[in-house]
Amino acid sequence: MDTGRVVGGAILLVVAIWIFMTMSDPTAKYLGGVILGILGLALLITGSKEK
Repeated sequence: MDTGRVVGGAILLVVAIWIFMTMSDPTAKYLGGVILGILGLALLITGSKEK
């Protein structure tokens, strides 16, 4: 388990949720939230795998 990737993924997910909840512009909301959410999930999945 790579702690740095897990923490980075969690931070990206929190930022993605914050962007999705607070932005009023639909393009920024969906593009920013979805891209950061996918990156955060990818980091969480790759960071939580056993070496």
